Amino acid sequence: MVIDFIADQVTDHFKLSEFTNTLDGNKLLINPEVISFYHDLEKFRVWYNRPMVITSGYRTPAFNRSVGGVSNSYHVRGLAVDFKLPPEYFDMSVSRRVSFVANIRAKWYMICRLSGHYGSVILYDTWVHVSYWPYQYWEDKRVHKGD
Repeated sequence: MVIDFIADQVTDHFKLSEFTNTLDGNKLLINPEVISFYHDLEKFRVWYNRPMVITSGYRTPAFNRSVGGVSNSYHVRGLAVDFKLPPEYFDMSVSRRVSFVANIRAKWYMICRLSGHYGSVILYDTWVHVSYWPYQYWEDKRVHKGD
């Protein structure tokens, strides 16, 4: 079921509105698997212990195509989010950044496995993509990988 914009708190740290996009009509997909994803994301947020600024959550198929999303994007299923890396990440040493991202991957994978899913983590220059996925997946899509 796709619903219109709702501002209700879905977990301690997230509102449903954070998973919508004004450019996409504030639509939101709700089903038991999406709710499970939100609860897993809440567990991750508690561990992460800092705000998560979500830049992309649910996307309608048309919007996903318009932004160049892959055809099998889990954003279309409501099972993916992109969030900004925290400002302090950019002041970390290279070795600390590597450790920071490795910890994100390990924690997301563990949370997903405990709920019977596999997790995907994709690192970009300024944000991280996490989602459920058919298998455990990692990709580094940063332009400057040595940073």
